[in-house]
Amino acid sequence: LEPDVVFTSACFNPDAVEMMKNAGIEVVVLDEQTDISGVYTMIEVFGQVMNCNDKAADCISEMKSTISSVEEKVKDLDAPSVYYVIGYGEYGDYTSGGDTYAGNMLEIAGGDNIAKDISGWGITLEEIVEADPEIIVISEYMKDDFVSMEAYKELTAVKEGHVYTIDINMLDRQGYRNAQGIEELAKIFHPEAFE
Repeated sequence: LEPDVVFTSACFNPDAVEMMKNAGIEVVVLDEQTDISGVYTMIEVFGQVMNCNDKAADCISEMKSTISSVEEKVKDLDAPSVYYVIGYGEYGDYTSGGDTYAGNMLEIAGGDNIAKDISGWGITLEEIVEADPEIIVISEYMKDDFVSMEAYKELTAVKEGHVYTIDINMLDRQGYRNAQGIEELAKIFHPEAFE
């Protein structure tokens, strides 16, 4: 296909990156970020490589404006306890710990991440039950199964109908749409601030 450039994540097989470089292909490796400012840097890199610096700057400016607006709206509000479900069930429970990118987004949006003291993605059922989150955020395709499982039925958020779906691509895929993801989360956590 003779691409001018290949973008890849740091998780991509390093041997494959070397093979492409040895074949004369320019490869740009982007590291996973742990906070929103890192995404601004990623967008700047895209802008430089693709020769669209002005568009990249506009994207970053729009993101900052949206996020700043959200932060202003939620800054003095009580943060509800929030559990973001990434995985659950017989193979274990997974969420976004305090040192993860999505964990950072939950906090910016005015939520109190029940996993803020956890590093990485793992959480135990016991920790979830003990935290008993007020709000649960989950992918739409997982919600019905999750709320019907015995292990989660007694959680306050499940009993009170505070399990909300969101397009997880806005949270899990780092990029321009993350600002919209933060705004959507804030509307779930603090609907009164957006009336």
